[in-house]
Amino acid sequence: MASKLLRRFLNFFRCGKKVKSSFEEINYNPTKNLEKPPKQKSSAIEVIDHDPAGRFQCMEPIGKGGFGQVYKGRYLGKDKDLAIKVVNVRKNKENIELEEINLLWKCSGETNIVQLYGAMLHVTEPSLDNRLWCVMELCEGGSIRDLMDQQVARTLPEHWIQYLCGQVLKGLKYLHSKCIMHRDLKAMNIMLTARAQVKIIDLGLGIQLSSKDARFRGTAGTPRWMAPEVILSRKKIKEAYNTKCDIWSLGITAIEMAEGNAPYSKVPKDQVKAMIVNNDPPTLNADVWSKEFQSFIACCLTKNQFERPTAKELLNSKFIKKQPKASQAQKEIAAHIKRMKILKELQKNMTSGESENEQPPSKLSNVQEEPKNQEPADLHKHSAVQENVNAMEHLIVQENQELQLNPEQKEHLIVQELQKLEANSDLKIKEEIHDNTAKPDVKPRATRATSYTGPHSGVFRASDIPRAAKSI
Repeated sequence: MASKLLRRFLNFFRCGKKVKSSFEEINYNPTKNLEKPPKQKSSAIEVIDHDPAGRFQCMEPIGKGGFGQVYKGRYLGKDKDLAIKVVNVRKNKENIELEEINLLWKCSGETNIVQLYGAMLHVTEPSLDNRLWCVMELCEGGSIRDLMDQQVARTLPEHWIQYLCGQVLKGLKYLHSKCIMHRDLKAMNIMLTARAQVKIIDLGLGIQLSSKDARFRGTAGTPRWMAPEVILSRKKIKEAYNTKCDIWSLGITAIEMAEGNAPYSKVPKDQVKAMIVNNDPPTLNADVWSKEFQSFIACCLTKNQFERPTAKELLNSKFIKKQPKASQAQKEIAAHIKRMKILKELQKNMTSGESENEQPPSKLSNVQEEPKNQEPADLHKHSAVQENVNAMEHLIVQENQELQLNPEQKEHLIVQELQKLEANSDLKIKEEIHDNTAKPDVKPRATRATSYTGPHSGVFRASDIPRAAKSI
C-alpha cells in the first residue's frame, strides 16, 4: 500500500499527470496537455519517510489557516529567511496543495510569482495523514489586504494602485502564456516583499489548460471576485471560460484597493453571484479617481469575455503604461513596510517583560533583592525601545534627505508615527517614550502633535513635512 502511494505521488510530479478533477475542460487535446517540469530538477517534490523538521532552524509561526501552519525559518547553516508551509495531505483524496506545487514549479524564476524552492512529502503511518512541507520565498511585507488595513481609510492612493496592478499584470501575463488560470485573484492573494516587490500566491485553485484555445467549465474561487462566465459555467452547458476570468478578478481587486472592499461586500453571499451576472459592472467614483483609472476598470470588467482585453493588452493601457510615479510608489510602499516593521518591534519591546515578575515563586530567586536590583532588566527594555525609536528617526531622515530637518521636525514626525501605532492597536504609548525622543530645549507641547491626515491616508510625503512641522 505504501509503495503504491509513493508511486502515485512520484508519477504526479515527474510525469506532469494531473489528479482526477471534477472540472471539465472543453476542446481538450491530450497531445498538448501539461508541460514538462523545469529541466533543472526531475521533480518538484521529495518523498521522504522521516520528519524534515530537523533540516530547519529558527522556526517561528507567522500564519495559520484551514490549510495548515506557515513558519518563518532557515535551512540549517544558512542565513536566508524562508516561508515554510506545512499542510496535512489526506491519503487517497484529491489535494489542491499537490496541484499548486506542480503549477508553482512550472513558474520557477518568474519575478511576480512567489518562488517555490522545494517541497517534501513526509509519508507517515497508514492510519495518519501525510504531511507536505513547502519551502517558499518569504514575503515580509504581507499581503495587499494587510497594506490596506494599515492605512487610516483602509484604501490606497491611485499611484500605488497603478504600480501594484502593473506588477500583477506582469505575473498574469506569464501565467496565461503557460495557459494557467489563477481563479482566485484578490488582494489577500497578492503579497509584497520587504522591497515592495509584488508576488502572486495561492495557486491552489489554479488550472492549466491544454492550449490557449481550450476552455473550462466549473465554478471555483471567491464569489465577489468571480467573473460572470465562471458563475454561469455550471448553469449553461455552452458557457465556459479561460484565462480572462483572472482579468475580471483584477478589476475587482483594483476597486477593492481604491474603496477598501470589493463590490457587494454588504450583500449576502447567496445573492452576490446573481448580482454579478445580472447587474452592470461596478464602477469607480468619477469625482475621486482619474479617467485613466476608470477606463482601466471598465476594460477589466467587460462582461463579454470575448471582448475583454488580455493581460498583455492591459499592460499597454494608459493607466499602466504611463506610470511616472511607479518607482516612487514602490519606494513609498517599501518605506511603509519598513516603518511597520519598526513599529511592531517597538510594540513587542514595550510589552515584553511585563509578565516576568508574575512568574510562580519556584521560578524566581529565593534571595530577597532590593527593588533597585531590577533596574538592569528595565534598562534592557528601555534600550530596546530606544533602538526602535532611533531606527524610526533614521528612516525618516533617509526618506527626506533633501530637507534639512531640525530636531523639532524629526521629533514631530517620530511622535506622529508612534501615535499611529497607538491608534491602530490596544497598546497605549507611554508618555516617557515620547520624552525620550525630545531634545532638552523642545517644549512639551511638541509631544502632543496631532496625527497626519493628508491625501496619502497615513503615508508621508516630503512635500508635506514643512507644513506638518509648522504646527509645532
